[in-house]
Amino acid sequence: MYYENVMIKLSKVAKVSTVKTLDSERGKPMPSQSITAQEYQALLTERNDLIAKRDAADSEFMYQHYRRMLDVMDADYEKATRLNIQMEKREDREKSKAKREQLARKTSA
Repeated sequence: MYYENVMIKLSKVAKVSTVKTLDSERGKPMPSQSITAQEYQALLTERNDLIAKRDAADSEFMYQHYRRMLDVMDADYEKATRLNIQMEKREDREKSKAKREQLARKTSA
């Protein structure tokens, strides 16, 4: 019960805090606010392993242990998912920009 109360308090604090996601000088994501595909895949694999361990637990203690670990990991998983989506959108914008430039050159020629 204590652990759950602490997690609730921490989640309320986390929602209030703001995080600067772009380096204003360069317009690029800050290192702590970016993720690679390999890092995202590693996090996803680790999370799936914890889910499998939780489901295979043979005692209430171990089940609760893995459930608490997953609760904590879910915050990082949500952040990683959000960063992964941002990375995909950024890549898509770059591809779209290149395609528009290519089409503009084609029509002007």
